[in-house]
Amino acid sequence: MARQLSTFLGLEAAAAALFAAGVNVRLEGDDENPTEDTAFDNQSAVILKHEARITELRNFCESIVAKADADGRPMSEDEHEEFTGATTEIAHLEADIELRQDLQGVRRKAMANNTPADRRSAPADAPGNTVDRPANRSEQKRKSPAQARINPGLNGFESRGHFFNAVAMAAMTGQADQRLMIGNRKNTQMVAQESIGAKGGFPVVPDIANEIMKKVLSENSLLQRCAIRYTEKAEVVDFLNPDAPWESSGIQAQWLEERQKGSRSSPNTEEIKTPLNKLGAFVEVTEEVLGDNAQIESMITEDAPDAIFDSIIQALISGDGVKKPLGVLNAPGTVVIAKETSQDAGTVNYQNVQKLYNGLYAPCQRRAEWHINQDVQPELENMEFPGDKSPVYLPGGSLANAGHDKLKNRDVFVQEHCPALGTPGDIIAGDWSKYRLALQRDGVSQDYSMHVLFERDMGVFRFIFRVGGQPMWKVPVTLPNSATPRAAFTVLAERA
Repeated sequence: MARQLSTFLGLEAAAAALFAAGVNVRLEGDDENPTEDTAFDNQSAVILKHEARITELRNFCESIVAKADADGRPMSEDEHEEFTGATTEIAHLEADIELRQDLQGVRRKAMANNTPADRRSAPADAPGNTVDRPANRSEQKRKSPAQARINPGLNGFESRGHFFNAVAMAAMTGQADQRLMIGNRKNTQMVAQESIGAKGGFPVVPDIANEIMKKVLSENSLLQRCAIRYTEKAEVVDFLNPDAPWESSGIQAQWLEERQKGSRSSPNTEEIKTPLNKLGAFVEVTEEVLGDNAQIESMITEDAPDAIFDSIIQALISGDGVKKPLGVLNAPGTVVIAKETSQDAGTVNYQNVQKLYNGLYAPCQRRAEWHINQDVQPELENMEFPGDKSPVYLPGGSLANAGHDKLKNRDVFVQEHCPALGTPGDIIAGDWSKYRLALQRDGVSQDYSMHVLFERDMGVFRFIFRVGGQPMWKVPVTLPNSATPRAAFTVLAERA
C-alpha cells in the first residue's frame, strides 16, 4: 500500500501518516472490505465533534464580551485569560480539522485510483457505487464552519491586514468588532466611552504594536542609548541630587579619628518632571489599498514607525519642550562652545573639535558620541592634527572592529536633523545616557477617519504614541580646580 500511495501522491510519508492515523486504504479487488466506510465515518465524526466544540467556544467568547458590555466595563483579567484560552483552543481544533480533511482527500484519491474498471465507468451516483466523488478543496473549506487559524498575537484576526480593515469598518459603520476591544484596558474603556474614529480609537494588537516598537527602538537607534522609562502616567518624575561630590552642600564624606563622631549631612533632591506628549502618525489609504490586506499591512507597518522615529529624533535634537520633548539645543544644561577668533563662516576646525570634547564632563566622555549634519563631514575628512598632519577623522572600517566613523575615538553619526553647517547644532557631542526619554507603557493606539479626505475617496489611519524627553542636567557643572563649565552635551556656536 505504501507503493500505491507513493505512485498516486509521490509521498511515501503519506502512507505512513494514514497507517499512523488508523485509516485503512482499500486494496485492489478488496471491494467488500467494510473498513473504508468505518474510517470515513470515524474521521467525519471527529470533524463534527470539533466543529460543535468550536461553536461552543465561540458562544462562550461572545458571552464574555456581552457580559462585560452589559456591565459597561472592559473585560477583567480572568475574563481576558478565559477568552484567550478559548481562542487558542479554537485555533488548535481548526488546525486539526484541516489536517483531517486533507487526510480524507488523500484517501478519496487512493480509492478512486483503486476502483475496478467496471465501477469507474459507472456514474458516481449509480446504484451500488460506493465511491465518493473527489471533493474540491475550496468547496471543502467553504462548507466547513471552521475559519482561518487564529494568531494569538493578533487577538483573533487572521492577519494584520484584516485587523486594519476591521478598524476602518468600525469607523465607517460605528460598530466595532469585539476583537478590537481586547488588550489595553485603559484604551478599551476609552473606546467604549467615546465615539469611534474621533477621540476613541483602538489599541494596536500586540503583534503590530511590537513590530512598530521594534523598529522605533531598534538596536542601533539613538533612542536605545537614552535613559528610557516606561510609564502609564502622564509624566515621569526623577529625584536627582543637584550637588556635585566636591561641593560643600549635600552628602559629605569626612576623615575621622578613632572614636570621633562625624557630623551628619543630608542630601538635597531636585524633582524633575518629564511630561509625555502626544505624537500622531497619519497614513493615507485609498479604498483600493484598503481592500488589499498585504499592501495596507506593508504601508502601515513600514511608514508609521519611520514617521514616529523621525519625529522623535527631531525633537531630541531641537525640540522646544512645548507639547514635545526638549531637545539638547534648547536645554539650559548644554554648553555652547564659542567659535575661534577670525574663524571663517560655515566651517568646523580642529580647535572646535578639541573644545567640544573637552567641554564634556569626564565620565560623559567615555559614553559620548558625535552627531553631525552631513555637510560637516567634508570638514572633518579634511581635518589634520597640527604638526604631523595625520587625519583627525577616521572613516568607518579604517580600523579593526570600527563599524562607525570615529572622531576622538568616539562614534560619529550623520544626522539629518542637525542644523545646517555654520549654525549651532551642526555638530553635537553628547552622552545620551543623560537624556531622560519617557515612553507610554501601552505602546501605540490607532483609529481611522473616513472623513478627512472624503472628497478624494481616501481615509487616514492615525497612530498615537506618547513620548516625553529632556536632558537630565539643568545646569553645567564647574569642577573644583577648573573654571571651564562642563556638561553632558556640547554644541558649537554660530559661525556666520
